[in-house]
Amino acid sequence: MFKIGQKVVCIDDKPRKNRPNFTIKPIKKNSTYTIRGIYESATHPGVVCILLEELVNSIDKKWNKEIGYDSTRFKPIDMIDDSIEWAESILSEILLPEESNVCLN
Repeated sequence: MFKIGQKVVCIDDKPRKNRPNFTIKPIKKNSTYTIRGIYESATHPGVVCILLEELVNSIDKKWNKEIGYDSTRFKPIDMIDDSIEWAESILSEILLPEESNVCLN
């Protein structure tokens, strides 16, 4: 689902319970980040954690790994080449009044 170098957007920035032996930097909803690492959680099997280029967290001494973010808190940003065409197709469906000064091209 995710890959290193991929851009993602935060969809859930609600604080999580932190363990007292590490610090995790807060993420911000609707902010864009870049994935620099991916691993499966050692403490929560099946949970995929991601590391972000923009934020570096402390190392969990028990597992000797940087603390990552639960990947379910992010959504990939799909860079589609035809995104302009997609936007134009949406705009073409909008009916504008004749007096409108909006230019679509």
